[in-house]
Amino acid sequence: MNRTFKKITATTLAIMLLLSCFGVSSSAIDPFAEVRSSWAMNQEEWNTYFSDARITKDVVELTPGSDESQMNFSWQSDVEEGTPVVMISLNADMTEAVEFKGEASMAGTRFSNKVTVTGLEASSIYYYTYGKGVADSEPERFRTGDADSFTALYCSDVHISNDSTEEPDSLSTTSYKWHNALNKMVNDNIEADFILSAGDQASGGLASEMFGFYSPSVLRNVPIASCIGNHEKKAYDYGYFGNKPNEYKGISTSYIGGDYWFTYNEVLFLVMDSTNGSSVDHLRFVQDAIKANPDAKWRVGMLHHDLYGGAYSRADSDNALLEALFNPIFSDYDFDIVLAGHSHYYGRTHGMEMDAVVEDYTGVSDITNPDGTIFMVSTSINRVRDDTYPESKDESIAVNKIINDTIYTSLTFEGDSMEINSYTLAEHELVDTLTVHKTDAPENDDEFFGFTIFAGVLGTIYSLVNKFIELFRKMGIEIKL
Repeated sequence: MNRTFKKITATTLAIMLLLSCFGVSSSAIDPFAEVRSSWAMNQEEWNTYFSDARITKDVVELTPGSDESQMNFSWQSDVEEGTPVVMISLNADMTEAVEFKGEASMAGTRFSNKVTVTGLEASSIYYYTYGKGVADSEPERFRTGDADSFTALYCSDVHISNDSTEEPDSLSTTSYKWHNALNKMVNDNIEADFILSAGDQASGGLASEMFGFYSPSVLRNVPIASCIGNHEKKAYDYGYFGNKPNEYKGISTSYIGGDYWFTYNEVLFLVMDSTNGSSVDHLRFVQDAIKANPDAKWRVGMLHHDLYGGAYSRADSDNALLEALFNPIFSDYDFDIVLAGHSHYYGRTHGMEMDAVVEDYTGVSDITNPDGTIFMVSTSINRVRDDTYPESKDESIAVNKIINDTIYTSLTFEGDSMEINSYTLAEHELVDTLTVHKTDAPENDDEFFGFTIFAGVLGTIYSLVNKFIELFRKMGIEIKL
């Protein structure tokens, strides 16, 4: 399945070696020039590729590690024997490779293998192989970002589907559309260091759908961080995929996973499970993450449910409750931006604090030391809205776009600035832009009163009940309320 990845020209390698001698960083050249041709597949090529993947069940998952010097790997296997191993080298022929060992655990009827690679240097291209006992896969590659800047691509609601009632082979079809979307996004943003996916990766939460989500060849080279959406909660397989760093285990954390954090340069990414209504768990998670990273300049949140909506604020009935649970945390711990999905409509708010607009961004594209938190909503890959809502009149929303195309966002952090650029997928048309300059350090306010505490207690009780229901259903006992 990976034979195309071995077609690396001697000329290109010689050029890369020459550039490295002069201290040229990995982002100054195209680190994936030799493998981009393997990313582009027509329908027939995809059918062969995906069919082979289904037979071999060979999909490796790269996730950002705890910080920029680490990379997390995971894959599944049918056998328990053998320690999961990843070999890392600066050389395409895997000479002078360093071995990293991990652990395996049950993943339904298969085994989940997870390895963390450490000691990575900035601005470098690394090659890797992986396996059980012996790392005998074909070599792949990834690159690390520069020490002073990096770019993340943010999207949501991929919705890989294995529902034959939609179409005969919806799994292959939706996975192929996701593959093409990734290929287009990364090719249009060759500086991208990793991808953020804000939930609903799998329409039914099934292992086959998560397999489809990780199957695109792009994801063998570019890591992706995802969060739990409401569709992932339809089954129990999401937690078997990916290798999330710094996972928080709270009193009501779901069996499929929960909150986790990682840093990249001076940015702290806090990924949260918005299907867990326990603000107690989320608060403790945020406090622990900030305590572990007191010098982080930027705080970026990601969760699935859009608190303000891309077209209408509070389009879903649960948004008001989620605002009560999460807004005190985002406001009191000085989050710069929160990334979400769910509604499939693009939107960006003004500066918000505790459900109030504290800074108006109408017609603004450049701000310095802003007040409040910016909330963004991305669209969908496989379920783009084709209906039309009227322009939103809600006071919280600064920008909303209602078009029949996927909109994704590039987030570039460099020193004191965060540049937000949102594009249409098909034409790479810039539809929204905002640059945030920040010289002030983030602040913390630990005061929580009144309804916030009351809602947090109710949310925790509700989540604990759901956790028991999850347990019974996992044992095959259906619970109806």
